[in-house]
Amino acid sequence: MPITDSDPRVFFAAERTLLAWVRTALGLISPWIGVGLAVLGAIAASSASVQHQRFCRSLAPADMPVGYRSSAGLAVGYGVAIAGLMLAAIIAA
Repeated sequence: MPITDSDPRVFFAAERTLLAWVRTALGLISPWIGVGLAVLGAIAASSASVQHQRFCRSLAPADMPVGYRSSAGLAVGYGVAIAGLMLAAIIAA
């Protein structure tokens, strides 16, 4: 049976070809987007931690709540930054 211009198989073949190219493009792009997002998250976490640390150091002792320790929050912030960089390295590898 010959394929004519009105044959729907022509359209569906073109659709499958397009989807194959899109799938290939996503496979190539996704790791780099993932690396970029992981690095961006690491930068955001470390920037927030540095900013919080600087702010807390600028406060007078009387302005700090009694018994407040920023070390736990800073450890989490820097830990997230390190984890983000590690994730970026894993994705890039």
